[in-house]
Amino acid sequence: FVPAHGRPPPSSILLPPSSSMMLATSMLAFTPRAHAAVRGPMLHGMHARSFASMSLRDRIDGLIKDNDVLVFSRTYCPHCARTKTLFRDTLKLNPEVLELDTMHDGEEYKKELISMTGQRTFPSVFVKGHHIGGNSETQKAHETGKLKELLGL
Repeated sequence: FVPAHGRPPPSSILLPPSSSMMLATSMLAFTPRAHAAVRGPMLHGMHARSFASMSLRDRIDGLIKDNDVLVFSRTYCPHCARTKTLFRDTLKLNPEVLELDTMHDGEEYKKELISMTGQRTFPSVFVKGHHIGGNSETQKAHETGKLKELLGL
């Protein structure tokens, strides 16, 4: 790190190696690549490093497999908000939600999801390994009872 004035900081304020490692480790929790492995679901107990070395398709497949409800979302999307409300408030479930607009590789996730599902809109909802679709399809599945059937409720 070199401050704006161009001089490196004095060595007395540099972090000792153990502090640097703690900082790097804590920063890992906020990297989107490690999102699911560190903050979200564990993939069969895998560490963030193993998760990050997987192909994107394998990471998405693992997330789908390991979560009863998985929602690929965008924070500003009203349809996404309705879907999250359905699961959290109406069904009293805690879905795993990945907000793609907050992830540095969110665009790559979007492209891979389009390739996998053919769906270009958000949210993209998976329940018990099945792609439900977007908000309209999810709401309809709830109204017809298919959602509860898939979830075993």
